[in-house]
Amino acid sequence: MQLIYWCMNKITPEKYRTIIYLILTAVIMIWNEEIKSYPTIFMFNNAVQWLPYFIIGNLFGLKLSRLILDYPSKYIIVLTTLVTFIGLQAIDCNLPAYFFLKAIVLFLCFMSALSYFNDNKNHICAIVRTLGTSTLFILCIHILIQTPFQRAIMKIFGHREVFTGYIDVALTLLVIYLLIPFVNKYLPWAIGKKR
Repeated sequence: MQLIYWCMNKITPEKYRTIIYLILTAVIMIWNEEIKSYPTIFMFNNAVQWLPYFIIGNLFGLKLSRLILDYPSKYIIVLTTLVTFIGLQAIDCNLPAYFFLKAIVLFLCFMSALSYFNDNKNHICAIVRTLGTSTLFILCIHILIQTPFQRAIMKIFGHREVFTGYIDVALTLLVIYLLIPFVNKYLPWAIGKKR
């Protein structure tokens, strides 16, 4: 995706780039099904299908993030976007543009929530910050920790569902949270940190 976007930046004039990319995003949204069904090598059509997210993220992501960071009442944005997202979920619509809108609303919700957690000093926010600054470690280790929990849950409950998934994720995050200080102190090189 990044290579496609880099090539696009090379061939489009900077002066008209934003408008060209917005038109391209609209075209991809309108002809999404046709693009998906067209056979291409290296699944190029699948990459093009997700290109609007990459375009909007590159054009407006940083601006939106800064706007959220500067907004004093972040919890209002969190609640508003969360309620909007839940409301959008209730509407039965399969249009790609609708899915795109839900993704943007969810992005705003997560960004404002993370910003709120970053600014706040209570214990829960400190836990979220610790997990947020240890994402490389979480990415590397979570499968090794999660797999035994998944197997144990399957043996206990006999099946997997949303509730058992919550238990699985909560236990995995708890173990990871307890391991983070140990890894940061004794094995920083394992996650690309210096002593």
